Amino acid sequence: LWSRWHAFVVENVCLPGTPDLYCGPLGWLELKQVGGWPKRLGTPVLRHGLSKEQVAWFEREIAAGYEGRCGILVAVGRQWWWFSRAHAASLNGYDLIVFQSMGHRIRDISELPAVRPSPGGSLGWG
Repeated sequence: LWSRWHAFVVENVCLPGTPDLYCGPLGWLELKQVGGWPKRLGTPVLRHGLSKEQVAWFEREIAAGYEGRCGILVAVGRQWWWFSRAHAASLNGYDLIVFQSMGHRIRDISELPAVRPSPGGSLGWG
């Protein structure tokens, strides 16, 4: 994946909140992982979600009107879920039901927006 997509990990001490990964055709990706789904309804899926600096990074992208590609890819157990940058400010509070209704389950890398955009932009980067 890494060489095919020209991906590299980014550790940016000058600009805290910069997403974890830059991947040529996919753009900036923030990566999060949790072991599994919460046991109780109402419990947020991301127990240690986006930091305030990460949320601010995505909000700056939106406020600037930057059309660059960026999003959040969350591993829950062995499932992958995609969220556009528009979800950055509220993703930390999403419980199971909201998380699954607002996110897009990704079964294969080709389902990510830049690789195979869907009609109407339902997986769009926005």
